Amino acid sequence: IREDGDIWIVDATTDAARVVGFVGDGIGQRCPAFAPDGARLAWGEGDTASGLNGRSPGPVSGRVLVVADLGPDGRPLLPGRRVSLGDTLGRIPCPSWSPS
Repeated sequence: IREDGDIWIVDATTDAARVVGFVGDGIGQRCPAFAPDGARLAWGEGDTASGLNGRSPGPVSGRVLVVADLGPDGRPLLPGRRVSLGDTLGRIPCPSWSPS
């Protein structure tokens, strides 16, 4: 079962693998973005119980921006660096990297 709001990695040689989140964890992840050098992955998180509904993300509480280094297998090394965006309701953040 694939839960909306988890992050999966898919490549041509293997099946899809969930790399962030798990069924029933109550946390939605959105907008994964690889760093230009391919060494890190950033994404936003939020408390799904507070408003994430299928593909319509927002507003939620517990918003966090996460940046994690990637291991040799391409999976994020967790927990990564986490920046809380406070307790106010808002949309899950969508990070973007500068080209440099």
